[in-house]
Amino acid sequence: MIIWKFGGTSVADSERISTLCDIYLSQDPTERPQVIVVSALGGTTDCLLSLAASATQSISFEKQLTELHLRHSETASQLGIATPSFIEESFSELEEILRGVSLLQDLSEKTKATIVSFGERLSAQLVAQAFLSREIPTEYLDARKLIRTDSRYEYARVKHSETKELISSYFLTHPSLQIMTGFIGANDLGDTTTLGRGGSDYSASLLGAALGATSIHIWTDVDGVLSADPRKVADAFLLDQMSYEEAMELSHFGAKVLHPPTIQPARENEIPIYIRNSYNPSCQGTCISKETSGQARPATGLSSISNIALLTLQGSGMIGIPGISRRLFGTLAEQEVSVILISQASSEHSICFAVFPEQVTIAQQAIEREFELEQETGRIDPLVIEEGLSILSLVGENMRQSVGVAASVFEALAAARVNIVAIAQGSSELNISFAIAQKDEGAALRSIHSRFLRQVRSVNLLLAGPGQVGQALLAQIEREAERLKEERGLEIKLVGVMNSSKALTEKNGLSFQSAVQNLRERGTPYSSVEERSRDLLTLPLPHLFFLDTTASDEMDELYARCLNKRIPVITSNKKVQTGSADSYSSLHQLAVKHRSPFLYETSVGAALPLVRTIQMLRQTGDTILKIEGVLSGTLSYLFNHYKPGVEFCELVKQAKQLGYTEPDPREDLGGMDVARKLLILVRESGFLLEMDDIRLEPFIDDTCMQADCIESFFENLKQGSHQLSQKVRAAEEAGEKLHYIASFHEERANIGLQSVSPESPFFSLSGTDNVVAITTKRYIDTPLVIRGAGAGPELTASGVFADLLTAIEERGAF
Repeated sequence: MIIWKFGGTSVADSERISTLCDIYLSQDPTERPQVIVVSALGGTTDCLLSLAASATQSISFEKQLTELHLRHSETASQLGIATPSFIEESFSELEEILRGVSLLQDLSEKTKATIVSFGERLSAQLVAQAFLSREIPTEYLDARKLIRTDSRYEYARVKHSETKELISSYFLTHPSLQIMTGFIGANDLGDTTTLGRGGSDYSASLLGAALGATSIHIWTDVDGVLSADPRKVADAFLLDQMSYEEAMELSHFGAKVLHPPTIQPARENEIPIYIRNSYNPSCQGTCISKETSGQARPATGLSSISNIALLTLQGSGMIGIPGISRRLFGTLAEQEVSVILISQASSEHSICFAVFPEQVTIAQQAIEREFELEQETGRIDPLVIEEGLSILSLVGENMRQSVGVAASVFEALAAARVNIVAIAQGSSELNISFAIAQKDEGAALRSIHSRFLRQVRSVNLLLAGPGQVGQALLAQIEREAERLKEERGLEIKLVGVMNSSKALTEKNGLSFQSAVQNLRERGTPYSSVEERSRDLLTLPLPHLFFLDTTASDEMDELYARCLNKRIPVITSNKKVQTGSADSYSSLHQLAVKHRSPFLYETSVGAALPLVRTIQMLRQTGDTILKIEGVLSGTLSYLFNHYKPGVEFCELVKQAKQLGYTEPDPREDLGGMDVARKLLILVRESGFLLEMDDIRLEPFIDDTCMQADCIESFFENLKQGSHQLSQKVRAAEEAGEKLHYIASFHEERANIGLQSVSPESPFFSLSGTDNVVAITTKRYIDTPLVIRGAGAGPELTASGVFADLLTAIEERGAF
């Protein structure tokens, strides 16, 4: 025995009803259902309720009734059904009821239930006639014959024993295909009742349980149950399998899966429920059964309820007093207030609970009556009401006894910069639910979905400085995109880019190739850090990472804003790191406080592992005694290629064209770039020196350094490099080489030009090589030497890329 149910959108018109018949005929005869339960034609129930309301208020309803009548008649005609008498008879009866309501200006629950029942009664007869027109033996079945309820005309309670007996008895003598009305039943007197929200699904489940069905198929307009609401989470995906308990939890917290009462009869009889798409019948949909998804991930789905209110009852008079909870929830039950979530402090000082906004006043008045004496004597405080909230619920059988789920939820919310107002988790560990500000609902859903459910996880980049290094970085990320997605399940998106005058953001992602052009054409001008950070740092996206490949000395405030918002900072910029020692310490304290990665390996030596090596040495208990090295790939390149007969000025121009120099080459030639790098290494070694503490000996005269523009600088350099040429010649004659060497020893830092012999580790440098010798308590006899190319956009970009991947791992976004 197989039961099918088709919702309103699946029987909305003649085309959809024909498709229903086609789906039935396309099945193997052994896979065809014996019963098809149908809802009213899409929109009919709302129309009937509107007619009832109009009649109650003596508003003319004839036009609307005629339109509804015409819709059903046209549907019959398009299905090839000769004008059926049941339509005329039904609308004649409906009109008579509505006129009675209008005359009395009274709409009882009994009459209202009768009025809305016409929707299912009409659609079921239309579907039955459509099958008969295809010569398929079919009967129309009015569910009021079988489903027995109490006399609550709306949300009637089913009498299960009587209903099961009636269903079993009926089907013993009716072997042909049955098209049954959903949503409705009848009390012992035969009066029409309705089963409330999800009533047609519930009807199908009741049938299945009574008949011992092998499966129940709910046909709707979506492929099945999704991992989250696709209107709020763009990358929500179809769930193949979920348990009854998971479906009930998700339904309770807003997921449009199935109403919990629908699941219960199937669950008790272990009948699998399939959610199918009548618009895409080849899709297998979602199976809800006693089995879980079988996936390794702890969570199965994520749902939310928007616009709820949180009420808090608290006071010293609640502590240790038995019966407070019973009185509170008892009085709410008496007023039929539905409580969505409950959270109680272990001290018993407070109880908070969530309700829908329309029930806030009812709940408040009931509580004030119940606790009037306690509030008058000050033992219980006035009720606190917080509105404009949403409840999110993460659900999954695998969450049971999984370590770290709650911590990961908190981490994901923190990454999205969302504050939790209240939290609840049952002892079953099947779900964890929490209340947040409604304005944060979308960001929270996306962040948690990305952390727990997404097969491919996204990180979102904000890039400052799309110059040579920045563009090389974007090109590298784009080249590696597919590999990262396949091997690590990681998708990197560029959502913001800025230069010194403009910023551009796009939450759906910018093209890596055309980001610079888009910035030029569509970027928004800004004039301050405040203005610059406003758009960048308020993007409603999880897993934001800020990358700085500029040489700006005005980024410290932006770094601080990022770290305060728990946005990791990855930078190749030396200038922020070499501001005052207080500023340096402050940024690092923020990173620790907010557990937000702050990485800057490429600020010294391009991609060489200098900063991280010193950090690891210190973290494992070693002490840095001495640092000595060639720290400028630019100067290494110049002195490795500068020989008698070579114009130094032309060599510098060549280095600039190759991307080896800073935008202003004087940063390199004046020694300031080397000083910044040395200061960073010294500070990482635990010595908070200031820039003024470094003794710097420039090798270019002041007339070059003080030129009013870069063009004048090159002109002066051409005229003023004679003395440098003599030093190079003298070193060569002595069998040595000139190098610009930085050193730190016994808390003294020095930088200057030195002539080194062949025995020196600096003598054999080539190209843009950097080399650093680190002497520590452990490396006391033979220093730890790190050597490699230390300049160029590609190398620097690769180091920033590596830092980005490290930060992603630290943040747990993989």
